[in-house]
Order: sequence, then structure tokens, then C-alpha cells
Amino acid sequence: MGHTTVGRRAQVARLTTPQRDGFWAQGWLHVPGALSAKACDAISADMWERFEASGRERTGEFMALPVFQLDRRYADVVDNPAVIGLVAGLLGEGIRAMSTQYVIRFPGPGPEVWHADGARQPDGSPGYPECIQPSSLLQLKVAYALNDLTGEGSGMTRFVPGSHRLASAAVGGYRDGAEPPGAVGPPLAKGDAVLFHQSLWHRGANVTRAEPRLTLFYGYCHVWMRPFDYDERDVDASTWEALTPVHRSLLRPRDASSGIGAYYFTPDNSLSDLLEAGS
Repeated sequence: MGHTTVGRRAQVARLTTPQRDGFWAQGWLHVPGALSAKACDAISADMWERFEASGRERTGEFMALPVFQLDRRYADVVDNPAVIGLVAGLLGEGIRAMSTQYVIRFPGPGPEVWHADGARQPDGSPGYPECIQPSSLLQLKVAYALNDLTGEGSGMTRFVPGSHRLASAAVGGYRDGAEPPGAVGPPLAKGDAVLFHQSLWHRGANVTRAEPRLTLFYGYCHVWMRPFDYDERDVDASTWEALTPVHRSLLRPRDASSGIGAYYFTPDNSLSDLLEAGS
């Protein structure tokens, strides 16, 4: 794994009351300058190197997951001091990383339709069952802009404000691809992040400019839930040993052999203890 580029700050950012209120009102939280330009450039360079090695054409999307094992740069993003305290403030301390992913989206028609995140339903659509209130926060996604996504045609993610509080019957028509009333695309400068609720309806817009969109997507969930992009069979032992205590707390892989009835034991140290102790 490579060297750290995100860096460590003495102070972990904590969720403020205005941030909490804004998140629950609109369904997302904008975090300016969450990654330094140096970190964005280093991660982008690695992504492009892997793309060139793949021999793929510059169409559609090029993605990888889980990326925390590819290079230490990606592992360091999982506990980014500008973001992890905000995630814990919204989800609670008993959390784990659900996914770590990068995406290069090239110019052209986008593959995404309007959707909410969550478990796969019988009809193939994502979203949690109706027994769970739409506003119940089960997973939180963080999108990092590695290049500037403020201009027209940048492919920025678009949201329907407040749709995380609506029952699925009220938003089912969004799946037909039409632009929902009031949809917005929060402009993200290079290094900005946006945290959003799993029930918030969203889609990646088409990239119509010449420059592709480069994004990191890191998902977080409650510790009793399962990461969806890796389990213990995917984790290299030497890579795991090189991670910090905070990394290992957040990136615990699911037991590939465990099924229903497996017990969860609380960690010896709380996330706050680990964050305050540093890494």
C-alpha cells in the first residue's frame, strides 16, 4: 500500500446543530474542502493508472470496489477527520464501512436512473421494506469530488430535497426517468464531499463536458449490518495488519460463514476513544 495523502488533523470535525437540522430537512450535507487538492490529485492519478492498465475504452463508467486495499490513500479516506465525526454524529458510534468505491464517469449518456439506496427488493429495485420508515437512517453515503463538479455538464449527483421523508408510493414515479420537480445538483468543488441519506432519491447526471467525472463513494452503516462489497475472504492479511486501529474498527469484514443468529459484540474501544487517541 502507498503512503498517506489525506493526512491527519489534530481535531476531528464534529456535527453541529445547524448541520444536523439541515441534513434532516433536505437529506444531505455539503462538506467543503473535505479532501486536499494534493490528496485528490494523488488518488486521481492512481485511478487513471489503473484505468490505463485495464485497456478499457473511455466510455460509460470505470469503477472498482472495495478500494481500501488498493492503496493506503484509499484506506485513509475511510476515517477522514473532516467527515468521520459527522458520519458518527448522524448514524451513531456503532458503525462500520459498508462500501469503498471509485468511479470514473466518461462523457455520454449516464447509466443511472432516479433511485434510493438500500436492500434489493423482489422487483429488482433498491430500497428498504415499507416496514422501515423512509426517514430511518440505516446507511449513509459520502461522495467525494476529485475534480471540479460545479459547472454545467459535470455529471454531479442530483437530489430531490426532502424525498427521504416520503413513502415510496409518493415517489415511485421517479423511476420513469423524468426529472422530478425541485431536483437540484449541489455544486461540488474539487475536494468537496456530500453526505446523503439512503432514502434520498438521487441520480448521477450525464457528463456532457469533455472532462470525465472522478468520484469516491464511501458508504457507512450500523455495525449489525453487512458490508456489501467485501467479506473476510477479500481481505489480505498483510494489508489488514498495516491498517490503523480506526481503520480496522470501521472496515471489519463480514464473516463469510456466519448466517442468521450470529452475535454482535460491542468493540472494546468506542469510535470516539479511537478517534481521540489518534492513529
